[in-house]
Amino acid sequence: MLTHDERNARAETIRKAFWQRTRRLTWAELVVWLLYNFAIVWWAEPMSRITLWGIPLSFLNLSFFSLVLFTVLATGYAVLVNRWARSARAQLSALASPANGRVD
Repeated sequence: MLTHDERNARAETIRKAFWQRTRRLTWAELVVWLLYNFAIVWWAEPMSRITLWGIPLSFLNLSFFSLVLFTVLATGYAVLVNRWARSARAQLSALASPANGRVD
């Protein structure tokens, strides 16, 4: 049976872990996005000599591939954060269940 203070401490630990994972993911995706966009600009001239379907690769990167990457990053972020949020909510509700000594 957990005391009120122990439950609060564990709940705070669960919340901190969720937000720490979310911040790490946010920074990781931001770094990927910035590096990709930096690379497009840095190597734009050499990529313009390469064509795919008759279109310069630099143009495809800016007009199409960057949108695909953004969509993949945003979708991955939403899926992971939703999964982590569900897990955190389940842990918090299990912590607050009557089996853990909660008094209403």
